[in-house]
Amino acid sequence: MQPAVRTAVWLNEDQVPLAMEVAGRAGLELVIAGSPDRGRSAAVAESLRAEAHDDVRTLLLEADVELVWFLSAKGLDDDTAALIAAGERGVRLASLEPIPASAIAIAHPRWQKAIGGASACDLVRLCPFDRFSRAARDGADLLDLFGSASVLSIDATCAPCEGTLGSRLLSAIDQVHALLGEPEAVNAVYTHPASDNPIVASPGDDLLNLHGSISAAVRLADGRGATILVSDQSHDWYRDITLIGPKGRLSISDSGVRWSGDKEPHTPSQPLGSRPTDAAEAISWSLRRLLDPGLPAERPSDIASLLATAQTALLSARTGQAETVATVRRMAGVG
Repeated sequence: MQPAVRTAVWLNEDQVPLAMEVAGRAGLELVIAGSPDRGRSAAVAESLRAEAHDDVRTLLLEADVELVWFLSAKGLDDDTAALIAAGERGVRLASLEPIPASAIAIAHPRWQKAIGGASACDLVRLCPFDRFSRAARDGADLLDLFGSASVLSIDATCAPCEGTLGSRLLSAIDQVHALLGEPEAVNAVYTHPASDNPIVASPGDDLLNLHGSISAAVRLADGRGATILVSDQSHDWYRDITLIGPKGRLSISDSGVRWSGDKEPHTPSQPLGSRPTDAAEAISWSLRRLLDPGLPAERPSDIASLLATAQTALLSARTGQAETVATVRRMAGVG
């Protein structure tokens, strides 16, 4: 049996139950805990029976741990130097939020510094990242058999304590890039979580601390397209991807897979795991793989491109019209 991984966590108070559940499933020993909410670090640490720490920078620079896990990125303020210092001393970094959180940020030379054979922008692993989920891995062979798709639909939701809208959006866009290619344009609608008059709010210009819901239509230059529905305002953890192509319709979700069409034998609904996947299971599975030295690193091949597409969705939500990825790339100085 492997020894528990000494872990520091940075989280909101309502994320304590999730942290405890994930720690048990992933084999983490939560030895240090802190909160971005002023004056709450002691209470959070007491709940987790951990040492309290209220300065995230010092935690990154000095904590005697193997893993720093950000359930919340509030208070981090894009502190690249501290993140890089932690990476250079061999600490693994994982987050429920994308870090870096914009194409503009990632274009800065500090995120391009080489560390241990990778660049600094790969230091903080988004866990979970949907394309590397158990469901996606189990459905990979069927995706190869299914072949090309002309239309793609992605639905990914979670509760506010289980991640952010930014993480759901980035994961969904990564699926579009992997299965169809980089989009030409995005037309998106953002709904703020304060719902008496949700249309008055607009998203910011990056993915950090982004909450609410986004629905988007994505167009590729060759005429193919995708629809995306992502939210951190759901009461349950849900991920589903549906492809339509010459060989029919293929749906892959955390609960199973279904392929229907006349070009291949009918594939009945098949379970992909021994128990339903909830947020704790999805996150702990991803963390176990991150911490396994025998597994290759699972990271997107072009994070700058993904962030540019995500920012295109945010820009579209602010302007109320379709925006092109090329426009954001020019603004960010990426590619």
